[in-house]
Amino acid sequence: MEKTAISPSFSDFFDTVEHTDTVEYFLLIVCACGAGFVQRTVGFGFGIFLIPLLFLLGVMGGDYKSIVSLSSMMAATLSLITVWDLRKSLDWRFIWPLLIVFIPTSTFFSYVMFGTDASWLKIILGITLILLSIYFTFFKKDGIKIKPNWFNTISLGSLSGLMGGLFSMQGPPVVYYYLSTQKTKEEYMAQTQCFFLLGNLWMTILRAGEGIITAEVGKSYLIAIAGCLAGMWIGARVYNKMNNGLLLKVIYIFLAYSGVSMIIGQ
Repeated sequence: MEKTAISPSFSDFFDTVEHTDTVEYFLLIVCACGAGFVQRTVGFGFGIFLIPLLFLLGVMGGDYKSIVSLSSMMAATLSLITVWDLRKSLDWRFIWPLLIVFIPTSTFFSYVMFGTDASWLKIILGITLILLSIYFTFFKKDGIKIKPNWFNTISLGSLSGLMGGLFSMQGPPVVYYYLSTQKTKEEYMAQTQCFFLLGNLWMTILRAGEGIITAEVGKSYLIAIAGCLAGMWIGARVYNKMNNGLLLKVIYIFLAYSGVSMIIGQ
């Protein structure tokens, strides 16, 4: 009797699972719940958590563009709710300057650089995130010190646009900026979520113009948003129990994880 070879690839395991509608919807809700928890707890990382998981599990046929579009739509919804909750801590002086730089930069790298092999850049950015996280965790425990001047604003806004346009990972540069410029965790969370809300809305408009946001993406959004909101509810309670010092440590750990995921993704 002929024996069937077993593939050693971890991702191939999921290809053997029949993705019925029920299984796919369950995976969507569970993964969205985890992403919502991460985003509401540390203020970023929704796409970093969600996109690789859905791609690995073969959800939505493993179509990367559809998964990225779904992630942006759900992240924008979550950010909208958080911004409303923390609206008293909003300070538009720290949002518009970054956003003005982010929008044209992300647009450029979404259209002009589409199809370009930027894997080497992703590895460099990943290594940089890891090294910065280690440095601020172990050697500079008083935190990040970035002055909100025009040079730093343009530099970090451009880097965020580059990472958003190429990799849909615009969060880390903005996180470093707001960790340095905001005095309380409420101010940090309010500014980051407002920026991500407007940034994700813009990226969604760009993808809609490319015809990527289909009826299937919309259907998946309506299903997964329940899990996203549940994760957000849990994350908000964890966030409320953390002091500034603990929040910083968790953020640095997740920034390092972001760097590792960028490298492994290559």
